[in-house]
Amino acid sequence: MSIVYISGGYLGDFIHQLSVINENYIKTGKKGVLYIANVDVDFRDGINKAYDDLYEIVTIQDYIEEFKIYNNEPYDINLSEWRKLYHIQNIFDSYKAIYDIEWAKHKWLNNIDKLNEWSDKIIINTTDYRFPVIEFFEPLKNIDLTNYVYVSIFKEQYDYFTNITGLNINYYCPTSLLELCIIINSCKKFIGSLSAPLSIATGLHKNCVYGINHLGSGRIYDFIFLSKNDNNIPFIEYSIT
Repeated sequence: MSIVYISGGYLGDFIHQLSVINENYIKTGKKGVLYIANVDVDFRDGINKAYDDLYEIVTIQDYIEEFKIYNNEPYDINLSEWRKLYHIQNIFDSYKAIYDIEWAKHKWLNNIDKLNEWSDKIIINTTDYRFPVIEFFEPLKNIDLTNYVYVSIFKEQYDYFTNITGLNINYYCPTSLLELCIIINSCKKFIGSLSAPLSIATGLHKNCVYGINHLGSGRIYDFIFLSKNDNNIPFIEYSIT
């Protein structure tokens, strides 16, 4: 027996939603048949691109039985349904109310390789549409950035970062979303803003730092990542260096 799920975008939300399948698998022993679909929210680069990018990551998870593009099949659980509540509740309470699980209780991105060459690196990834307040990066102006690397598939995001902060750090462009997962899994620490790479770091229970932005700082969804005393997310660390 398996549980059939349907999941929409965005990419980061899709990665967050995998936690539901993992927690249900731990609780029931039932693997998930997962359909990716433009349900509730469309994928920014299209569903076929999202499916191809995610395929290697999703199919190596022990809790996944099958991963397919949706074609009107029946399903048991809509993984995007939490959106009905997230404007009035934080992500933990929304997932608990909708799916009866503790979101992120267990690491849910598993079977990801590690590379020794990234083990001493601190990775930065940001997006221009949710860029952290500039004060967030002030401590980096007074330290050696040799082991800091900005990692993003999109070089324009690196250019935006360097223009805004004035910081001069190395840049690396991963060849796939799986390689990005491997780099984040391998690194010493991850610094990011609310985006798919931060979702990956969260799924890996990675030592990470999250920077708020002026636009998003009032949203309850964002605050859950900032609750320093929240024992539900012990893998979050709040110092940059």
